[in-house]
Amino acid sequence: MVSSDEDSNVKKLEWKFIESMQTDEGQGQIANQEETPLKPGSKGQIGIEMPPSPVAKASQITMNSDAFGGVLTLSQVEEALARETNISIALTGESTNYIVGAAEINDNLRKTIFKRGKVFARMRPDDKAFIIEKLQAQGEIVGMCGDGANDCPALKVANVGVALSEAEASLAAPFMSKIIDISCIDIILREGRTALVTSFQCFKFMSIYALIQTFNIAILNTRISGMTNGTFLYEDLYVVLPLCLTMGMTGPTSKLTKKRPTENLLSGTVLTGMFGQCIIQVLGQIIGAIIVSRRPWYVNPTDLLDAEIEATGDEEAEVVDWDLTVVFLIAASQFFATVMTFSIGKPFRKPFYTNWLFTLCLIYTTASTLILILIPIPKLYDLIGLRDFDGHQSFRWIILAICVVNGLVTLAWERVVVPYIFHVIKRFKRNNKNKAKAL
Repeated sequence: MVSSDEDSNVKKLEWKFIESMQTDEGQGQIANQEETPLKPGSKGQIGIEMPPSPVAKASQITMNSDAFGGVLTLSQVEEALARETNISIALTGESTNYIVGAAEINDNLRKTIFKRGKVFARMRPDDKAFIIEKLQAQGEIVGMCGDGANDCPALKVANVGVALSEAEASLAAPFMSKIIDISCIDIILREGRTALVTSFQCFKFMSIYALIQTFNIAILNTRISGMTNGTFLYEDLYVVLPLCLTMGMTGPTSKLTKKRPTENLLSGTVLTGMFGQCIIQVLGQIIGAIIVSRRPWYVNPTDLLDAEIEATGDEEAEVVDWDLTVVFLIAASQFFATVMTFSIGKPFRKPFYTNWLFTLCLIYTTASTLILILIPIPKLYDLIGLRDFDGHQSFRWIILAICVVNGLVTLAWERVVVPYIFHVIKRFKRNNKNKAKAL
């Protein structure tokens, strides 16, 4: 409250704290209006209100602790707000205009008052929009719920505007709720976080998919080999397409968490995870190619091609080799490992198995790849363009072991190692900050 001292003509804010007692009928009654010093640790709200006349009048406020009151100067107000973190403020439109225009209120106190504001009452439409703009200028993300024409300016300015009716407010707000209370904000936050996380996960999967296939082609080219049309079609149309179309259909969790998702696609968490995934996938393919090349029955692609040309006389003959078969099967398993890693729901999405369409695609594509690895089906191998493991069936289990280890390392890197790295970095920065404050 603003008052004027008749002797010194110095403006000051007057704060009155009044305890509200609970009677048997449940009605609040004023129990004490004695002026006492501000007590540390008190809980409650401070009301700021323009007086109707130059005579100082106290604003009534409900406190959760003992009754006390007092007249505080601006310096005392600033000190109280700096010391007591559990004090919140109620503002009216007139008091807001005074705080904005008063020369004796510095910028730090003005920002603190607006940031601590919990109740904004009796405000004109422009005042509501002004409060939102001030909070946004302090770096806050501001949401606004409104149900009338007087809320339109604020709904338009807010980062998230929600109209609680189908009247005029719905024209200015990007969201409209049929639930006529603020519980719709919980739904918007859960859906919004899920949409953001899903977009990031789909982007990461499609990027890793392209890189896996690029590594596949590059490794085969260094060994004078290459992918066939059948292997391209199997990876692109049969495996990746259904997975990428359905992985984004997982819904939001039923409970809103305090943790916020990463907002920047180029953040350290995302880039570190992607870099690690690239290293893991290329190492898996290289290890597979090295292991098969050291088998006693291995024949390199150049010798196979020379033998085919000598046998058929066709210089444009094409052959399938061990390198292509092994690297392709490992790469196909890497698609499942990465899509599973990026589809773990907590804490923003439901478990992936609640998305039954994605689960169905995951099951049949995984089963198909396992069949290619473990079960010799010559016609299927000829259709895709792979070389059968005639007489070397035990090597299939080596390929499966490489795929399993590669998948576990992929999952551990994304879900354990990367979070732990940034947890350590965050704790290190916090400790350095505390040391700097102590000095």
